[in-house]
Amino acid sequence: AVLAPAAAPEAIPARPTGWCALCQGKFPTEEMLEFRGQLVCAACKPAYFQRIREGAPLPGEFRYGGFWARFSAKFIDGFLLGFMNILVSGFFAVLAGAAGEPIIGLLAYLVVFGIGIAYSTVLVGAYGATLGKLALGLRVVRPDGSPVGYGRAFCRHFAEILSSLIFCVGYLMAAFDVQKRSLHDRICDTRVIYP
Repeated sequence: AVLAPAAAPEAIPARPTGWCALCQGKFPTEEMLEFRGQLVCAACKPAYFQRIREGAPLPGEFRYGGFWARFSAKFIDGFLLGFMNILVSGFFAVLAGAAGEPIIGLLAYLVVFGIGIAYSTVLVGAYGATLGKLALGLRVVRPDGSPVGYGRAFCRHFAEILSSLIFCVGYLMAAFDVQKRSLHDRICDTRVIYP
């Protein structure tokens, strides 16, 4: 007698899963709460609603730095860098007078340019903000709120130069953008927010 093959057991349908907006853990969606289009796991519900009660921004929701706040931060940074540039230029001017070498002027320009690059790259890469932005409580972040990092901060510095080269129209874009993005924010995919 030939035995019939055993019937394959019915496959259990996979339970749909989702990612928690706070802890980023993966859970079955039936065990999660959906609120304002976001899923929250059981463990994160109290913290999530505490943020709502306090008026703190939720994940994916930011309070963007407006045009005038960004302008003020840029003014502070410009003042600090201008003072540093005067000191460096003065030092090189004394050096040029003593040595009588015109190449020292070029060297002074390169040092001043390097200070500007280092200023924005190191501060935005490490702290998410220049001193001007820190003074006004602003931070530069990625669209998901993650840190910018040194590479993107370096590129953002040069994108900012582009924003100023076109009669500062790149900066003015922040006044008319919903997310208050300037041209350099669009190029580097960054946002300036209040944390």
